[in-house]
Amino acid sequence: MELVIILVLIVLNGIFSMSEISLISIRKHKLEREAKQGNKSAKAALELAENPNNFLSTVQIGITLIGILTGVFSGASMGDELGKLLATIPMVGSYLAPLGPVIVILLVTYLTIVIGELVPKRLGLYASDRVAKLVAIPMKILSMLMKPFVWLLSISTQFLLWLMRIKDNDEIVSEEEIKAMIEESVEDGEIQDVEQHIVNRVFYLGDLTVRSILTSRKDVQVIRLEDTKRDIKKLIREYTHNVYPVVGEDFDDIKGVVDLPSILRNIDKKDFDINSLLVEPTFVREDTKVYDFLAQLKDTPHEFAFVFDAYGGVDGIVTGQSVLDELVYAPSFDNETTLIVEQEDGSFLVDGQCPIMDFLFCFDLDLLAREYTNVTTVNGLFINEFEHIPAAGEMLVWHNLRVTVKNVSETTIEQLVVEQLESISVEESL
Repeated sequence: MELVIILVLIVLNGIFSMSEISLISIRKHKLEREAKQGNKSAKAALELAENPNNFLSTVQIGITLIGILTGVFSGASMGDELGKLLATIPMVGSYLAPLGPVIVILLVTYLTIVIGELVPKRLGLYASDRVAKLVAIPMKILSMLMKPFVWLLSISTQFLLWLMRIKDNDEIVSEEEIKAMIEESVEDGEIQDVEQHIVNRVFYLGDLTVRSILTSRKDVQVIRLEDTKRDIKKLIREYTHNVYPVVGEDFDDIKGVVDLPSILRNIDKKDFDINSLLVEPTFVREDTKVYDFLAQLKDTPHEFAFVFDAYGGVDGIVTGQSVLDELVYAPSFDNETTLIVEQEDGSFLVDGQCPIMDFLFCFDLDLLAREYTNVTTVNGLFINEFEHIPAAGEMLVWHNLRVTVKNVSETTIEQLVVEQLESISVEESL
């Protein structure tokens, strides 16, 4: 009789374990679809999954109670019975009799682990949706019945923590922990490399200001008030953009912005006047965080803003597309038109105007990104590192890179040759 009770208890333990793992592992989108179609089991499973505290406490109570009862039935009664049976063995019976309880404990432990834990959890994991729907309604009923006991345990726990002066502390997942989890998922094949790349850039962009991603004023195509129709048509043929700045005497004399559709609709009219098409410009400080800038774009007619410095001068422009490009753009070594070009000897020719973010990601140095948010280009980075405007041929070792200046203008590093030093890791250089 005791053996039957123990086996039943082990099976019940398995049901609790299987229920717990299945409801944690369910694919909610699939069950939501079935629930909308009227499947009551799917609906019950979703309710338990979305509010798991009471259910998990019930499971814990059940598993603990089963463990206690299993010990009661297997320890004394069955152990003694097996000991008496072993005592009847001629010559060695007196030596084997004390082993009865030990053998029973080992056997019950083995069955509990295999039948009550491992196999049910594998079933609950591999067929989570089916198992969850099967056990959801019974477990929901049991959770409702056990609610007073769960409440009592919760109050008792809070009281003991209060006596020990321990306060509840919601665990916050750090950025580094998220990156570590993503790295593990990439290794397991659950997340693609490009997805990891985008997530890393999302975190990095959060630390940048618009100064780091702006288009410099010298690279911005503008329409001047004195430009003729022919000048404007030539500009939009050569440089097609959604929006164009309109300036007076120079770039600091901003008159407004005009969108391309408005130009195309009106430029062939006899009374065409660029002033009549102007829209009030949007300005942002150079120290505005990138994500704060994105929030401001919601209130602007165009995804476009002028960036001004502490002295009121205009440094350039920034757009929503600028943010998107920084988020998803993956620099390439293969195209000769890029700012980083791999050479035949394995070194890299880097343009001084290469954005610092692209440079760091190209050479797997993104761990350093937060240290260099005060510079926007490779030129600015290495002028800071050299602590002067270097001459052609000057060289320094920077983290795991050997950097040699190739071409220099009066105040700017135009090109550098970069070699990777395999013997130095990024972590060692930090």
